[in-house]
Amino acid sequence: MVETQPVKVRTAAVLLGTDSHWVFQLRDNMAGITQPGAVGLWGGHSDEGESPEATAIREVGEETPLELEPHELEKLSTFSYREARTLSSGLVEEEDVSSDIFLVRRPSIEPFDVKEGQGVLYVPLARLFMPSLAKLQMTTELDLTISHLVQVSHQVVKKALSSEGEF
Repeated sequence: MVETQPVKVRTAAVLLGTDSHWVFQLRDNMAGITQPGAVGLWGGHSDEGESPEATAIREVGEETPLELEPHELEKLSTFSYREARTLSSGLVEEEDVSSDIFLVRRPSIEPFDVKEGQGVLYVPLARLFMPSLAKLQMTTELDLTISHLVQVSHQVVKKALSSEGEF
């Protein structure tokens, strides 16, 4: 039996140091969460009435020691998809999800201890274009696939090249 829920709103932040490194979350490897043990972005569910920007700031603050300011968020895209997960009862729950993705560029993102997840993974931006990366299981709370991540990478590079030489 399949149960369908209303649209869930989620937000993720793409952290990028100006040294051209993505900063990913190594997700916890436990039952009951989306994509346990995977590599992903920082983010999660929006609270009722919460803006996507407020969600990104709150979620990054809950998951990392970083404190974001609204002016640091550059909206990259919004995409929708259907997510299915098996509940402990054996029922399959399907959700329609709408996700906002923001870029956060900082001059430097120093190594830090996570508040949620197993740790941090620093990946050079150029590596996202390498075929070997497809072997990594990449996702987010938004179930972001590697193809979406590469699309976001292209957007980041395009924005960087058009920002008067500043990156």
